Amino acid sequence: MTTLANFRPRSALEIVDGTFTLFREHFATLVAISAVIRLPFAIAAFLVPEAYSTLVDRSGNLFVAIAYGATAVLIYQSLAGKRLDLGESFGGIQVTYGTLVFAQLLSGLMIAFGTVLLVIPGIIAFIWTAVAIPAAAIEGHSSTEAISRSRNLARTNAWHILGTMVLAWGVLLVIMIATIFGLGMLAGASGLGERVSQLLLQMVIIVLMPIPSVATTLLYVDLRVRREALDVEATLDMLAASTPAGTA
Repeated sequence: MTTLANFRPRSALEIVDGTFTLFREHFATLVAISAVIRLPFAIAAFLVPEAYSTLVDRSGNLFVAIAYGATAVLIYQSLAGKRLDLGESFGGIQVTYGTLVFAQLLSGLMIAFGTVLLVIPGIIAFIWTAVAIPAAAIEGHSSTEAISRSRNLARTNAWHILGTMVLAWGVLLVIMIATIFGLGMLAGASGLGERVSQLLLQMVIIVLMPIPSVATTLLYVDLRVRREALDVEATLDMLAASTPAGTA
């Protein structure tokens, strides 16, 4: 049964709280989604000569948007009371994987270029593109359409978006710093080499990587409610249309 209360405006604190609730509820599937994309690159970076390790690791970042898209589908359907498995989450993405990758690259270039132009334009680009990936994965927009869609949803909600994303990434950063500190102590006490420590760090990143994507999906739903007064009938119709085949 659809939990209609899930489709409502949320404060930044409510979005972050909901993020960790959903992260715990779907922990195994979310980590599996992350691992499908990141784990092969983490292992390859560990196995290749050290001179190529960083290059291999950075290459994996190009495909993170695919995991973000699958996570968006999983969380969006979860809000409707539907529980997807790993295959259904990837299969429910409404665009090609390349579209998600290109949307991520385009967003990153906009943010980087804006940051070079005295920082403020970079922050504006960050706000405009904040929900481009869930917009593409859930609604089926092309890369440029997804960015335009994200920008339209961001209108009149810039401070809300910025506050929510800063809070979500801030919490994640605190967790990451504490984890890195713990791994450093473990490595020093056990005599683990630098490359083993890096591999362990990648495992931690795989586990934590879904957190900002879950937050972004909740923000996307929040913005749709605020901007479009997403009503019950429209929500049910869209969810029915986007539910992967075979999902109850």
